Amino acid sequence: MEIDDQGAATVVFGQGGSGSSGEQFGMRPPEGAVITASYRIGGGAIGNVGADTLVQPHPPEAAPANWLISVTNPLAATGGRDLESRDHARRFAPAGFKQPLVAVTTTDYQSRVQDFTNPDGSLPVQRANAAFRWSGSWLSVTLGVDPAGAESLSSQLRTDLLSYVDGVRLAGYDLDVTGPTYVPIDLAIGICIVAGFLPAAVEQGILQVLSNGDLPGGGKGFFHPDNFSFGDGVYVSRLNAAIMSIVGVGSARITRLARLHAANPDADTQLNLGQGFLAIGSNEIVQLDNDCNFPERGVLSLMPLV
Repeated sequence: MEIDDQGAATVVFGQGGSGSSGEQFGMRPPEGAVITASYRIGGGAIGNVGADTLVQPHPPEAAPANWLISVTNPLAATGGRDLESRDHARRFAPAGFKQPLVAVTTTDYQSRVQDFTNPDGSLPVQRANAAFRWSGSWLSVTLGVDPAGAESLSSQLRTDLLSYVDGVRLAGYDLDVTGPTYVPIDLAIGICIVAGFLPAAVEQGILQVLSNGDLPGGGKGFFHPDNFSFGDGVYVSRLNAAIMSIVGVGSARITRLARLHAANPDADTQLNLGQGFLAIGSNEIVQLDNDCNFPERGVLSLMPLV
């Protein structure tokens, strides 16, 4: 029997069936069968009977015992509780039900990693990217982690995350935590400097605002590790806005915007400028350090605009 939210009861019979699947939810009654229901009513507060209402022994048709004079209940029944309504459950259910106990989907794994908290209350993970991979024998979960304020995943943070996520992963799944896959880019910009401004000072201002470090007056350089995460492309409009924010820049034109060591950077630049951004894969992060000691981490070139 099934009871709906309004308290109406419905008698449900099985679907029958045969074969390997067996009977589903019980047997199906034959056609023309006479069904007799024996039931009691009550449930919830309405089932709390009043005083002196239980005056008949059970079963009533049984012969009374010689020693039985009468039966009754001197006190009214208490304790019956009505079923919780759906609206009440939605409003007052504990918030914990929104946090799954086990990570099942890639989103579950990503959320768990991003919720990881250091002992001091800080969040060491800016974003995570999860993917399922078939090893040939079982599934493995690979978690790419973009650490906050850093370009590399420390061994201590990796160990902490493995221990943290191991408690919620599905049984039989391997787990691996890795750092992000960085995509160094090749960026070249032509600059026209307003007359009266020192070219070296203007160029220094552009290099600073497009750097990967912290700016003197607060804020972060355009290519700071915290400004990009998995799948974040490099938008031409944002680049132009950052460049034109430098006092002394009259005009600017991006002449190269491509992945470093691309097979055809000119064609890639034309495509990226046409669509307005350089696209990055879902498991990749943009990198442009412009460090002459590490040119493999991205390069930035400035030249006069002619």
